Amino acid sequence: MKKINLLVTTIILFFAISFHSCSTGSDPQPTVNDMFKIPINYALRFANVTNDIAMEVNAIALNHLKTTNNRIKSNVPECLKALVYRNQTSKTLDSIVMDYGDRRICYSNGAEFLGRIVVKSADDNLKKFNVTLKRLKSRYFSISGDFEIIITGNKGGDDFTISSANLKYVITDKTTDKVTEFPISNYKSTYKFIRSEKEDRDYIDDVFTFTSSFDGVMPDGATYAFSTEEDLKYTYQCKNILGGKAAIELSDLGKAIADFGGGDVDRDCNKKVSISVEGIEYSIDL
Repeated sequence: MKKINLLVTTIILFFAISFHSCSTGSDPQPTVNDMFKIPINYALRFANVTNDIAMEVNAIALNHLKTTNNRIKSNVPECLKALVYRNQTSKTLDSIVMDYGDRRICYSNGAEFLGRIVVKSADDNLKKFNVTLKRLKSRYFSISGDFEIIITGNKGGDDFTISSANLKYVITDKTTDKVTEFPISNYKSTYKFIRSEKEDRDYIDDVFTFTSSFDGVMPDGATYAFSTEEDLKYTYQCKNILGGKAAIELSDLGKAIADFGGGDVDRDCNKKVSISVEGIEYSIDL
């Protein structure tokens, strides 16, 4: 009964979003194929957009912790107002508010944002931060929740971790106003700064590897878990994940492997992910 409910739900969700996926293998069991594809595709998009948020905060906020200006403008699109607030007594950094506006999509570091991201200092050493999403939207989703970021490297822009216990993705049908929620728990990603392509400290050339894991629940209650199999790779030059592998384990169904590519900026910067599950292979564009 659980598999039947999942199939009905996933078929409905399939028409809510166009995934641009293409099958590259035979489908000996089309029903099983559909039951796998939709949760997998959603899980990959949640991983991708949450990584967009993490790398955006790193680029705009963590790379500018020592700024003396009231607004961050270096390598920031015009549609983004990155405002710096300080403690009125100590004059130390209090928070950075990244305001993307509410009307037109703001494109920043390859991602699409509306709303606000508030990055607030949680210690005097500027190593720990609380991040709150305010009416944030990206691509098809409204996103709510709080993150904790801890800088584990020597300074902002180096190694860091980001975690959340209450992340939620929401899709609203504009015709019927029906709201579909996708809660995510136990989210954690660990980023390691590898290098700057030009060996400078300008973030637009930076390269990171990272691991990521989280648990999710589909609208019918079926659960899944996302985890890194081989370190993922992100470059600001490419503006998306272009290397590494991840596993998506679906309750009562099995395990899928997602291959993001070999990590080469020239060859793998195409937003394509190859999926292998139960003898079925297909690809999607993130």
